[in-house]
Amino acid sequence: MTFLIGVFVFLLGIASGSFISVVTYRLPLGESVVRPGSRCTSCKEPITWKYNIPVLGFLLTKGKCAFCREKVSVRYPFFELLTGLLFLAVDLRSSTYWLLPSYLVLATGLIIVSIIDIKTMTIPRKVLYPILCIGFIWLIIVSLVTHDEGALLRSVIAGTGAFAIFTLLFLLFPRGIGFGDVRMIGVSSFFIGWIGYKDVLLSVIIGIITAGLAAIFLLIGKKVSAKSRIPLAPFLAFGAIVVILYGPTIVKVWWR
Repeated sequence: MTFLIGVFVFLLGIASGSFISVVTYRLPLGESVVRPGSRCTSCKEPITWKYNIPVLGFLLTKGKCAFCREKVSVRYPFFELLTGLLFLAVDLRSSTYWLLPSYLVLATGLIIVSIIDIKTMTIPRKVLYPILCIGFIWLIIVSLVTHDEGALLRSVIAGTGAFAIFTLLFLLFPRGIGFGDVRMIGVSSFFIGWIGYKDVLLSVIIGIITAGLAAIFLLIGKKVSAKSRIPLAPFLAFGAIVVILYGPTIVKVWWR
């Protein structure tokens, strides 16, 4: 049964990777992520269902549009496989299947906002708010089923507390962090708060440290200037994912 669930989660991740590609392409353009269906970005022809199957569709068309024969970037199947592996990793590291859906939803949202932040230097509320609503509803159900209302309360306190703290930092140092980053920290802290307060702190610390290291390397390589801003979402997402996978283990070693 564990194996079958793992296979299902992996396939779900591949499908989610395909959906993420659509969202991150269309949302910055102000287009609907639902209609029209998938289409070639070059000739705009609708992609038939068999060519729209994640990874397999790329192989069937040999990496080209079935209509105009324009090359399709290999990053699409690569990203789908990568998302599938991430979903599988979350499944393998999850302490209970009850929490698995919430962390898969969070992982999907983190990937979407990270890619859009890299492209546009913005973090869309249209992604964060639905993720938060879905997570809140699901964790209420989990708390009732598992009789762990304390964990739900911890999530609420962690999310609102992190949001309040970073809102204050945003007001004090508006050039240091964007309000989209503040929202993202609040949402991810809500999900991670179920694990523990120390895990929330760890995720933020990892995100900030990796962002700082990346900025230093970019400065050394003269890719950016001292006045340049870099997207923070990918690093915050990285910190959250690391904690979802290994947070309790790291905290035990770190917080002795």
